[in-house]
Amino acid sequence: MKEIFLAVRAIGAEFARSLWVSSFIGAGVISALLIALLTWLTSLNTWWWLLAIPFGIAISVATIILVVFRLLINYVRPGQNAQQIKLIKMFAYKMQSTSEIIGIPKSIMLFRVIRSIAAPKSEPYLQRLLETPELKKDFQEITKSFRDN
Repeated sequence: MKEIFLAVRAIGAEFARSLWVSSFIGAGVISALLIALLTWLTSLNTWWWLLAIPFGIAISVATIILVVFRLLINYVRPGQNAQQIKLIKMFAYKMQSTSEIIGIPKSIMLFRVIRSIAAPKSEPYLQRLLETPELKKDFQEITKSFRDN
């Protein structure tokens, strides 16, 4: 039973990591654009520095939130060897492609997987998802790799 829990934690952490990377890139681009805009505006008139203060605070808060989420992801992710990392990335990719076919966004899929982990009786989403023959075989391979460690 421990290996199933470790496998699910690793898969959830992989989903969260992929969402974190896209959020980090988006926040970085927006921050760079805001800083460039504020630099240009403050060169026109010094009163624009008043606008720079709330934007600076917002950028700082977003950075702190992203760092905290990255630390949480690293805390939840179990130790893995190279083979397990490869298996989990392939499994996460297959689940994401399945969700894209169904039309479920990654964030909602991650939320449903986490809720399925926290309350398996009330939300059988992960169990229903793993009934797919290909995903079930891959999940069993992942759990076996955690069992062998």
